Amino acid sequence: MPQRFRLGGVTTSALDNDYDIQITMRCFGGVMNISYSLQNIKSDGLRNQYLDNWHALETDDGAQWDRTTKQLVEPFQSIMTDLAGKLPVPPSDLLSDYLYPKHYAFEARAAAGDEKVAPFFIGETPKEDMVPPGQYIPQISGQLQQLFELGSWVSSIYSSRQTRIIPSFSTRAGEPRLARPARVLAGGHEYFFKPWHGGNGPGSANLSELATYRRIAESTAAGRIRSDLRICRMHGVVVDDDEDTWPVSEEGGSRLLGILLTWVETNQKPWLETLYHRASSTVATPDVLSSWSDQLDTLIAEIHRVDIVWGDAKPHNILVDRSGFIWLIDFGGSYTDGWVDRKNKGTKEGDSQGVERIKAFLSKRATTS
Repeated sequence: MPQRFRLGGVTTSALDNDYDIQITMRCFGGVMNISYSLQNIKSDGLRNQYLDNWHALETDDGAQWDRTTKQLVEPFQSIMTDLAGKLPVPPSDLLSDYLYPKHYAFEARAAAGDEKVAPFFIGETPKEDMVPPGQYIPQISGQLQQLFELGSWVSSIYSSRQTRIIPSFSTRAGEPRLARPARVLAGGHEYFFKPWHGGNGPGSANLSELATYRRIAESTAAGRIRSDLRICRMHGVVVDDDEDTWPVSEEGGSRLLGILLTWVETNQKPWLETLYHRASSTVATPDVLSSWSDQLDTLIAEIHRVDIVWGDAKPHNILVDRSGFIWLIDFGGSYTDGWVDRKNKGTKEGDSQGVERIKAFLSKRATTS
């Protein structure tokens, strides 16, 4: 399999006026971490150019951001390609392959008078210097002991070696280990994998979300809500033991890596099958839009009847499946300006406000279809 690179992330910081940029590039079997720091750029001309690049990454998220990122990666392309060509490609698509690759550090330097940045290979980063993925379960239990008695309400617990990444619309066939895992197979069933980063970070599961999924599970078990109600549910968790995956840890124990949620089959890329995008398309007829509005009323009434709050009510958190039915997803709480007012965050009132605005959005689309 030929090596490929995929941008994993870009972060910027300006601590003590030392403007830093960290760029992560993934390849099969490895992660390349590129570091830029103003203190390592001694050339006046390059310092000014570097600061321009830093500000571009801070203030832009469009074409300029893309161009700047490519420009910063370009000096390292050759040495990264050489290194990547020597790395063994993992033979499987296990979640563990994605979570525990080898990490390699690179650094940009420029002496006074230099006209170009010089790339330097620092070496492989030892595990002792890294933080393992996920969060130790004893730490979580300390925050909310009762909620995280996982065995009492979650019957399916898998390790990352028992969980396989499968290609989805967000991970092109043959490249599931380069993109952030989304669609996974565990215990013979397909799920959406949502990572756990201590309850923080974009796209990360949080305490509020787990509390809601527990209420959904218990309400379903008690027969208070239907098992076929089209809402996202939590079906299991992924937990790893340090003894198997991170033997250098002084803390030791088990880490919660992520939660396994309902995988909703859609016709296109999931982010193009949200209610927001589907309602904005030319194929959404007034009758279809009206049906979605009615379905939304029914779903919200059902969860509110058992005191479950959706939270971030907006059309972007509704998926349309292959049969044209809508599903409520993302029970992580929070709110989005324009759909729910801050004062109504995390309440039934907020849900109702969001639903009315979603229905107004659908109604407006119906009049222009």
